[in-house]
Amino acid sequence: MHLRFIFRQVTSSPRQTGVFVACVVLSIVTLVSIGGFGESVNRALLKDARRLLAGDIIVQSRFPFEPALEDALEDLATKPGISVARTYEFITIVGDPRGDETLLSELKVVEPGYPFYGEVALQSGAPFSEVLRPGRVAVGQNLLDRMGLALGDRIRIGGETFEIADIVLGEPDQPVDFFSLGPRIFLSASDLVATGLIQQGSRVFYKALILVSDDRAVDAIAGELAEVADPVQVDVDTFLTNQSSLQRFYEDFLTFLRLIGIFTLMLAGLGIQSSLTALIREREETIAIMRTLGATGRFVIIQFYTVAHALGALGTLVGLALAILLQLVFPFLFGPFLPPQVEFVISPTSIGEGILLGIFVVSVFTFLPINRLRALKPRYIFQKQSPAASFGKVESLAQGMILVFLAAMTYRYLQNAERTAYFSAGIVVLVLVVTLLGQGALKFLQRQRLRRLDTRQALRGLFRPRNATLAIIVTLSTSLSVLFTIYLVQRNLDASFVQAYPADAPNVFLLDIQPDQRQGVREFIGEAVEFTPLVSARIRSINGQPIPPGESSEAGFDRGRDPDAAPNLNDVFSLTYRSELNENETLVTGDALFPGDGAEIAQVSVLQSLLEAHPFQIGDQIEFDIQGVRLMAEVASIRAAVREAEGFAPLFSFVLREQDLLAAPQTIVTAVNVSRENVPQFQNDLVRRYPNITVIDIGATLDTLAALVADITTIIRFFTLFSLIAGVLIIISSVLATRFARIQEAVYFKVLGARKRFVLRVFALENVFLGLLSAALALVLSQAAAGILITQFFELDFRPFIGSSLLVMAGTVILVTTVGLLASVSILQKKPITFMREQTVE
Repeated sequence: MHLRFIFRQVTSSPRQTGVFVACVVLSIVTLVSIGGFGESVNRALLKDARRLLAGDIIVQSRFPFEPALEDALEDLATKPGISVARTYEFITIVGDPRGDETLLSELKVVEPGYPFYGEVALQSGAPFSEVLRPGRVAVGQNLLDRMGLALGDRIRIGGETFEIADIVLGEPDQPVDFFSLGPRIFLSASDLVATGLIQQGSRVFYKALILVSDDRAVDAIAGELAEVADPVQVDVDTFLTNQSSLQRFYEDFLTFLRLIGIFTLMLAGLGIQSSLTALIREREETIAIMRTLGATGRFVIIQFYTVAHALGALGTLVGLALAILLQLVFPFLFGPFLPPQVEFVISPTSIGEGILLGIFVVSVFTFLPINRLRALKPRYIFQKQSPAASFGKVESLAQGMILVFLAAMTYRYLQNAERTAYFSAGIVVLVLVVTLLGQGALKFLQRQRLRRLDTRQALRGLFRPRNATLAIIVTLSTSLSVLFTIYLVQRNLDASFVQAYPADAPNVFLLDIQPDQRQGVREFIGEAVEFTPLVSARIRSINGQPIPPGESSEAGFDRGRDPDAAPNLNDVFSLTYRSELNENETLVTGDALFPGDGAEIAQVSVLQSLLEAHPFQIGDQIEFDIQGVRLMAEVASIRAAVREAEGFAPLFSFVLREQDLLAAPQTIVTAVNVSRENVPQFQNDLVRRYPNITVIDIGATLDTLAALVADITTIIRFFTLFSLIAGVLIIISSVLATRFARIQEAVYFKVLGARKRFVLRVFALENVFLGLLSAALALVLSQAAAGILITQFFELDFRPFIGSSLLVMAGTVILVTTVGLLASVSILQKKPITFMREQTVE
């Protein structure tokens, strides 16, 4: 190892080595920063597991607890060292008794003792148990702001009014709201009956929190409750086994961001290869002289491996420092999603992983450029030629190393071999497609014969020796295609769900209508409306065969409403009753919806998508469990969904006759169209007459959804921009690698009488060609990718947004041209006489 030689190689080309270091920084900064951030979040969530649950054990369901479970909870409450507190959560309309103003809110009714861990933070600082007394409520500040109320005022909830006693700043078991339908209100359980809000079929989230003084008994008690609880509609978890929606969100979202980080690592790796190749090509004459004087190929390779790893070590240190600083930005970037108790700390684990990652990245991506030094002979310099590019066993091994490295990184985060294979194959296919298209486009351009001198010279500049044109196109096109795809998907979702919501479509949903309120609601609306009854039920058996136990989806969600969702017979289904097909349905099997209308046994029509879970046939016997009451029904027909249907016509997996379900516990929903400006008054008047009915403004809900999607896409774009920076670095590296040839061209132009403006135009047009080609390829790929996602995954009509796409494309061209020209400033300023004198001296 020759330290002086190594030092000279590092310091003699500061710009090129700077690009190499920047690529190393870029390859690790995203993954290390996300890793540290994820560890901070997980540490906070695990540290406060009890506080996030507000108890040691939680029992939760979308339905009232069955008698056996209620008895078990009552028995537990009498034992020493054990406490039980119930909570009830649901959405409702609250009003200002002084006027007509109403507001959709989230009501949380709690029993004494809640919360067992953590605290409900109040603005006054007073204990929550002292504030939340009968006749008083605690509310979020946003409720006061939106309704113009203040502390001490009264608010109407259901059939009663309550004093606003305090302002809620935070609660332990709801650390963050991803999609809140309204302000939070806390109400004492002793006031729940007086409100009259919970009626037959009301949609309520029931919870029982249990405090166990002896930690050793937690699992045993949870097991006893699980034995008496309905495994399909009731969840029993401890503070160790419960995984909150917050945890699942962060795990999934951070995994997605890590995949973007791996994508960026790959592009940065291409930049490492490109910049090192350019650095080595600048040293070809020096290397040839060393070989002439007796230096072996092994000696030369060791020196440049040392150079690469010395620069890699510097890049790793800078990358780690930048990753730590980047985490300071995360509270602002992830602001809408962060729980308040997260404290960002420097993670030794992430730093250690970053160091190993830096070593692996440099080793893997520098192997091929340095190994090519073996082929560098003195005659290549004497003949003014570089070694011809070849693709043999060593090159195949190098590419295989890169693929194995990326696959291993992907598997580490996904922990799923199939998904790892899909993601890795997707990256490989994307790079191959871009490479092939780029090569084809360059060959086409190379054959063109342009008349204008500046344009012709600019086009030839793309094929200048040592120019990394293809590497630039591949890196820029792949990174831009991801950015463009995200942009197009967001625009399409926004256009489909928010902007394109039909003006005459139902935009207000009425929930929790009771059967005896239908006529009054119909008269209030003043027009014919369709009421849809909902009856929650489970399947006990089919043709006498019990349904085997299995994992169900969240209670209360009927997968049958989505004809393409994977059916699960263990789910809790929403049944309905009517006598005719909806406009979005068609009959597949059977002569009519209920051909045996006079049959004594209940009749049921099955949605065709359920045949994936069970081969239902006419005459099959299905036993339903409707909140403890058994109902046997015979399959009378099979229906299919018609996608083209519009309006409010929800799909149901099971439809029965009215006489079969009329007496069952049920709630009724409907949808109406109300002009946007009249929604508040409509809500006020309806809730004053029927306090139990919940009014959902779809327009406001869509606005909230659009804001949520915008926040998420902003984060994704932020991390995807790092991949774009990789392309910028390769542009700079290419300009530096061809510095001598560019100066020579500029000098020749000037000697032959060209002005500086002409030279500038040639260099600018060269970058315009480069930007146009990269952006065009990215646009084609992103249109294809976004089209597939929108039509196949989201099942919507795809809009290409050509005008906006062309604007984005123009911005890319401007960026590439600007970067290329800025990197060429010193070249353009070189005077011919100075350059010729330097060549003469040499």
